[in-house]
Amino acid sequence: QESPYPVLIFLDNLQWADANSLHLIEYFINYLKTENILLVCSYQNSEENLYFAVRNFIQGAKQKYPSIQDIELRNLKIEAINDLVSETLNYPKDKCVELSDLIYLKTSGNPFFVTEFLKFIYLEKYLQPVEKSEGGFAWKWNNDSIRNLNLSDSPPDLVTSNLKLFLPTTETLIQIAACIGNVFTIDMLCLLTGENKFEIEESLIGAVASGLILFSGNSYRFLHEKVQSAAYSLLDERKKMQMHAKIATTLLSDLSDEEINDQIFVITNHLNLGKDYLSNDSLRLKTSELNIEAGKKAKGSAAYEFAFNYFLNAIYFLESSSDIGLKELRIYSYLEAAECAYLNNQ
Repeated sequence: QESPYPVLIFLDNLQWADANSLHLIEYFINYLKTENILLVCSYQNSEENLYFAVRNFIQGAKQKYPSIQDIELRNLKIEAINDLVSETLNYPKDKCVELSDLIYLKTSGNPFFVTEFLKFIYLEKYLQPVEKSEGGFAWKWNNDSIRNLNLSDSPPDLVTSNLKLFLPTTETLIQIAACIGNVFTIDMLCLLTGENKFEIEESLIGAVASGLILFSGNSYRFLHEKVQSAAYSLLDERKKMQMHAKIATTLLSDLSDEEINDQIFVITNHLNLGKDYLSNDSLRLKTSELNIEAGKKAKGSAAYEFAFNYFLNAIYFLESSSDIGLKELRIYSYLEAAECAYLNNQ
């Protein structure tokens, strides 16, 4: 019996969906007949961010169901930015026009970067409240100073600049957290840094207060993928690889075999990203075995592109070993990689 109440299902970041997830969505659309469900999918439609399989899925769905609607989310116009600035500062719209024009000039109207830029100029005292002689407050800013701000003409630099405003201990923790992933825990940071929970919680207070890091239950997460990306970019390549290797070895020593199997993709990804710092032969062999298991698991879920990359990494570690007893594993990895490449139309 049809429910009188509609259900809205929202799927974010569809551009990263694997083949198995797309098959599930396709089955949902084709076989679950209902008039009470609205499915909304959001995705980045730039060529570099949209997987080939996702692009084909979207095109096929539109051809089969012409009623599917596209709503392209564009950057904010100056008028909308002025509304946002006025409401944020609790200041008359006509007095915010010049500031709004400057913000538009620096951010091109990207909603996320608009709020980050506004936060940046306030924290750096380019935008300040001043007390009026008749009582109350007004906002003061210097148009030329804001216009001449050197942010490499790149909106993502706004996020990086805001991260650099934190205390050094906070900035370091956020960089480590960015290596862990979008979601991270205090316990993991304790294991990686050797600090206690109180010290870490105290160091993260500023990041949480800024809104760039969100706290929920026993874990933290980055407000936006661009925040994680900006924090990650603050580390040089050598330190990134070292940290990924440390995260992987920490997880391997801290988790049971069953837990390792449950988190095999996470652990294997860290091992692969830190492969230049896995000097122990037994660890490199373990990494090749984990890549094979991750490849088999991804292949079983029809995620052939991911499976292909896992088998390639297995080959990398196996070929760097002089152990002739690994011949069968090498052959197996080559065959699996070739099959996954074929299944993924490579």
